[in-house]
Amino acid sequence: MQLIKVMMSLIERPISHCLFTAPFIIILALASSSFHVAISSSFATSPSNIVTMMGREAETLLEWKASLDNQSQFRLSSWVGNITCHWVGISCNNFSSISHVNLPGAGLKGTLHTFSVSFLHSLISLNLSNNLLYGTIPSQLGNLFELIYLDLSANQLSGLIPTSIGNLSNLSVLYLDNNTLFGPIPEEIGKLGFLSELSLSMNNLSGPIPASIGNLSNLSSLYLWENNLCGSIPSSIGNLSKLIYLYLSTNNLPGLIPISIGNLSNLSALGLNNNTLSGPIPEEIGKLGFLSELSLYVNNLSGPIPASIGNLSNLSTLYLWENNLCGSIPSSIGNLSNLAILDLSENKLSGPIPEEIGKLGFLSYLAQFMNDLTGSIPASIGNLSNLANLDLSENKLSGSICHEIWMLGSLSDLALFMNNLSGPIPASIGNLGNLANFDLSLNNLTGSIPASIGNLTKLTLLWLHMNKLSGSIPFQFNNLTYLKNLAFSDNMLSGYIPQNVCYGGSLQNFSAYDNYFIGSIPKSLRNCTSLIKLNLHGNHLGGNISEDLGIYPNLIYIDLRYNNFYGELSQKWGKCQSLQSLKFSNNRISGVIPPQLGGSIQLRLLDLSFNHIVGQIPKELGRLTSLFLLNLGDNKLSGSIPMILECYPIYNILFTQPTI
Repeated sequence: MQLIKVMMSLIERPISHCLFTAPFIIILALASSSFHVAISSSFATSPSNIVTMMGREAETLLEWKASLDNQSQFRLSSWVGNITCHWVGISCNNFSSISHVNLPGAGLKGTLHTFSVSFLHSLISLNLSNNLLYGTIPSQLGNLFELIYLDLSANQLSGLIPTSIGNLSNLSVLYLDNNTLFGPIPEEIGKLGFLSELSLSMNNLSGPIPASIGNLSNLSSLYLWENNLCGSIPSSIGNLSKLIYLYLSTNNLPGLIPISIGNLSNLSALGLNNNTLSGPIPEEIGKLGFLSELSLYVNNLSGPIPASIGNLSNLSTLYLWENNLCGSIPSSIGNLSNLAILDLSENKLSGPIPEEIGKLGFLSYLAQFMNDLTGSIPASIGNLSNLANLDLSENKLSGSICHEIWMLGSLSDLALFMNNLSGPIPASIGNLGNLANFDLSLNNLTGSIPASIGNLTKLTLLWLHMNKLSGSIPFQFNNLTYLKNLAFSDNMLSGYIPQNVCYGGSLQNFSAYDNYFIGSIPKSLRNCTSLIKLNLHGNHLGGNISEDLGIYPNLIYIDLRYNNFYGELSQKWGKCQSLQSLKFSNNRISGVIPPQLGGSIQLRLLDLSFNHIVGQIPKELGRLTSLFLLNLGDNKLSGSIPMILECYPIYNILFTQPTI
């Protein structure tokens, strides 16, 4: 490819700067023997013939310009006369014949139907990428026999890839990606023996990958991702011994990964993710000694992770998530000393996490969630000083959380939820000053929340729900002013809810139900307009409900059931336009149902039962056309049920019959 670039640059120089020595003729011959012939014949061309040639080339491009929209023609305003070498986007060789048409990102809109190639005999590079071209790729492009570089990517081209593409025997680079091409990849593409880069990704191509692609012995990059390709990966792909990048991801490729993949000894990146591949990961994959990226995620691969994967000493990224891999994680994974990202999540892996994982000193991302891993978290994880993301959730890990985890000062995300972890949260948690997301929910953790949690001032998510935590929340918790998601639910916590829980104005979801909290709702929640969901039911909270709560334009769900709130329902609830569920039952709320509540037109569930509400049911509730459950039972309502409520399909209307 470098040789081709040198040849092109020499062609574009003025003739006075080029010395036609024997070595230069040899370079041209190596790049394109037919191009050498074209130059030789040009020496015999008379000045009048050169003028004629220039005129025909100009006429060809001017005809295409005229077919484009007005704005495109304006952008090509320099395209006038016959001196094409001075036109924008045009380069000529030493004989004033057009060699390059280079107009990427020029905003050109139109088709290629009038792009005649009859007189563009010297064209070696055509780049019209990132424009607004539409229509089909004309088959006549296959007559540009000298073409080395063809880039039509990032347009709106549709239709089939013409089979005549196989005539471009000198082609080194072919980019047709990011269009809306459909149909099969033509078998004729296998004739492009000099091709080094092929990108057909982000189209609607279908059918199998042609076996003839294995003939492209000079290919270094093959991008076919994000199409609708089907059929098995051809074993002939193993013939591409110079291949460095292979991306076949996001297609419908079934069947096995061919063992011939092990022949691609120069491969640096292999992307087969988001297909329907099945069967085992072949042992031969361990032969790819230069591999730095391996993506096999979202397939149906089964069997164990081969131990040979430990041979991939240059690997920096390993994605195997969302497959059906089983067995234990091989200890040889500890040999991947350059690994930065390891994701084995959403498989059926079992057994313990190997101690050897602690050898991966460059690891920054480790995910093994949704497996059947057992045993304790290995202390060797504490060696991973660069680790920023650790997710071991939804496994069967047990025992206490090893002390070494709390020394990983680079952690920004830590998820250990839904395991069988036990013991207390230690004070050393305060070392994780960079932590933003922290989830220990659904375990068997005991003891109190340590005061050092106040050091985690970057926290935006803290989920501690469904454990066996007890005691009060330490005062230092008020330092956490960036919280967006906070859950204490289903523990045995007591005392007061922290006053500054929404001090930073970012809190969106707050859940503290089924604890023993006392006192009133924190004042910072009154003006917490960011709230989306608030659930405090099943505590011993009290206070005047009309004074402790404000207007929440984003609130969808609020549940204050089974507490000791008193006071009257505020008219302001009618201004909560997003509210879908309001549950205030089993409190000591009095007064009337405000008619303004009918303004919360998104309400689907309204439960005010077991309170001391009086008066009539306001007819304005009839505006709540989305309501499917209305419970006003066990109050002191009077009058009749408004007729309008009987007209709506409310599936559950629960009242204590109003007295007349």
